[in-house]
Amino acid sequence: MKLSQILDVTCDYDLEISSLAFDTANVREGTLFFCLSGRKYDGHDYVELAKSKGAVCVVAERDVGGVLPTIIVSNSRVALATASQNFYNNPSKKLSIIGITGTNGKTSTAYMLKSILEKAGHTTGMIGTNGIYIGSDHYETKLTTPDPIEYNSTLALMVENGVKYVVSEVSAHSLALNKVDGIEYKIVCFTNFTQDHL
Repeated sequence: MKLSQILDVTCDYDLEISSLAFDTANVREGTLFFCLSGRKYDGHDYVELAKSKGAVCVVAERDVGGVLPTIIVSNSRVALATASQNFYNNPSKKLSIIGITGTNGKTSTAYMLKSILEKAGHTTGMIGTNGIYIGSDHYETKLTTPDPIEYNSTLALMVENGVKYVVSEVSAHSLALNKVDGIEYKIVCFTNFTQDHL
């Protein structure tokens, strides 16, 4: 896919992009690498490593020294969310997604809604603490709400498998880190809010 189809930017180069990554462990030939800043690590420090593994372009919040063609953005996390949706052909627009957030009760609510939808005869997917369900198939995931790349690739897989409804736990952490920015939810559920909520 062309860079211009992934990010709404004007640049002097329209490179062919084969994958997206923000972790150098996932970089391969043709990757668009996103520099994310965290508490322990700063992706801006890993551009040369990303290049050595095959990255062809970088999305960053500051200059990275001309190691690779670079697109400077104000927020790399928001750019990653947008790029992930575009790269996987905006799967959330093809699904009816129910997002559930709150301090407690997200998983229980998700299972109840999944059960109701399935009993009503709908092909249903679920994303949450206990993994990803696509119909009766189960896949492990490390986070309640996966990163934007995994989230959108999962939604795209659900579209391919005929899923119509998706029940998704949406953690406060994922909201704070812009993981689901731009995802089109048909319904949102708010369970509760306690003192240990982010």
